[in-house]
Amino acid sequence: MTDIIFASKIDTWLTLVFIDSTLLMVFSLFVPYWFNSNTSLVQNIFILFLPISFTLLLLWLPYCKIQYTVTNDQLLVNNGFSTSRINLKDITSIQPSSSFLAAPALFLDRIEIAYKNRDGNGGVLISPKDKPASYNAIQVRTTTLQPNSSRDGLIEK
Repeated sequence: MTDIIFASKIDTWLTLVFIDSTLLMVFSLFVPYWFNSNTSLVQNIFILFLPISFTLLLLWLPYCKIQYTVTNDQLLVNNGFSTSRINLKDITSIQPSSSFLAAPALFLDRIEIAYKNRDGNGGVLISPKDKPASYNAIQVRTTTLQPNSSRDGLIEK
């Protein structure tokens, strides 16, 4: 079977938070200049440009790069900075979730994937645009995952 890539679904409110944060950081370049006449605007921009640029990169890179890839034997979760590799044979359950926990997911309508790892049990929250297709792609390739009623919550009606 071929690899299937699923893009992350993105909440509108989260996009607004990212845009507001970006505007606030850019605005912060000018605040010291407006309130302290002893420094120049060029000096303030020079001092704050690199830290703000780095922060914006850290903020927007995951926003643009989160994706999930289902291969023949692994689920790859790319969060923009790194890729987690989960062996499909180690997945124990898949169920819908709306958890606020930090995760490589930009939407609160998520899928919780529980799996066995070296340290015992692990889990990851993902938010693919096409939840039913992603569930089916994992289900077809996972022999240890038993069909259960939690699948019903993954199918959008």
